[in-house]
Amino acid sequence: MSLIEEALRRVQDPVVKSMPWPTTSVPQPLAKTLPASRSKHTSPFSLSQSLILVAIAVAMLSLGLAIGALFWIRGMRTQSQRVPAPAPILSNSSDGLIVTGVVEGLGQPFAVINGAIVAVGERIREHTLLEIANGIVRLRRPDGEEVLLRVPR
Repeated sequence: MSLIEEALRRVQDPVVKSMPWPTTSVPQPLAKTLPASRSKHTSPFSLSQSLILVAIAVAMLSLGLAIGALFWIRGMRTQSQRVPAPAPILSNSSDGLIVTGVVEGLGQPFAVINGAIVAVGERIREHTLLEIANGIVRLRRPDGEEVLLRVPR
């Protein structure tokens, strides 16, 4: 229906005048359209029983969150109480080992230690080469202590 037709209909029908614009067809109440057997909504729980169930569910969720928070805090405390490993010694030489060069790049890194070319995982004397990065070589001594050696500048 066009706006002009709607305006003309309003002018002619006084009932339509009192209705808010734009008018739409007035739906019949739902109770009149449904059969009598379906018009009443039956619920197994009353409103107070439903509210009690919701309150119990909220209380259980709150309790679960509180218990989870306690475990999280306990884990944070044990992490902060752990004694950190001693920092490796950083020097130019250790136990007679001297790093004279490092080859880093796209491939596997190598270190030149006492004139020998050593890759990560290989051993030199009693030491195992653990890591080569940024001109620093990390070695593990036979007693398990780690030593950092750097290329002299």
